[in-house]
Amino acid sequence: MALNSGSNGVHSRFVGKLASLLLVLIMVWAFEANLFAQTATASLTGLLQDQSGAVVPNAKLTLTNTGTNIAKTTNSGTNGYYTFSYLLPGTYELTVEHTGFETLVRKEIHLEVQETVRLDLALQLGATTQQVTVSAAAPILQQETSSLSQLVTQNTVSDLPLLGRNPYSLVNIVPGVFTPASYNALPVDVISQTYVVINGARAGQNEYLLDGVTNTNPGNSGPTVFPSVDAVQEYRVMTNNYAAEYGRAAG
Repeated sequence: MALNSGSNGVHSRFVGKLASLLLVLIMVWAFEANLFAQTATASLTGLLQDQSGAVVPNAKLTLTNTGTNIAKTTNSGTNGYYTFSYLLPGTYELTVEHTGFETLVRKEIHLEVQETVRLDLALQLGATTQQVTVSAAAPILQQETSSLSQLVTQNTVSDLPLLGRNPYSLVNIVPGVFTPASYNALPVDVISQTYVVINGARAGQNEYLLDGVTNTNPGNSGPTVFPSVDAVQEYRVMTNNYAAEYGRAAG
């Protein structure tokens, strides 16, 4: 399950493990089955320019998931911009080709669940047979959204102690989240998520998504499906300024 952000929520995704989505948490299961792209995926966008700062239209861009070896191809537009949408969270390699310019290869592009990354690139004049490879670059900033959120990584899910084996309980490490003293205190815990308060909103105003589908129990306002800790890849808790697509909850 992959957790993406939603109004006071999180959302999740699957990628070789289960990815789940919680509008208060977003988790990632690991099924390679059908995904609901609007919530459990990531996007990459940016501007192509030459050394003088002029835009480079109609360049060929190939984005490859280094974990699955699945590639997507697109061209930059007349304004020099390119966009890859509906990408499974993971590590990618981007190759840019255009006549009159050296081939540019950008490695180690890390995309997380419910993230839109902006990556602007500059091409160098030369033959396409020449290649410039960038394997270590400055951290990529997420500039395309004003949403406030926090990612709970797979290492966090697997390494932190969870008495009830409830991956949703890790929402407790996110700033702005309040839970009662009894939270995650049961040997088998599938109910305490009902009492999560985010930034002062009522616990019953949270929404949970699982692979883009609503996972909120109308009876208690908690999750309906609780994925196994071993099935969760990562999830995102979105706490403020979430997009209109998450308007069903307190936001």
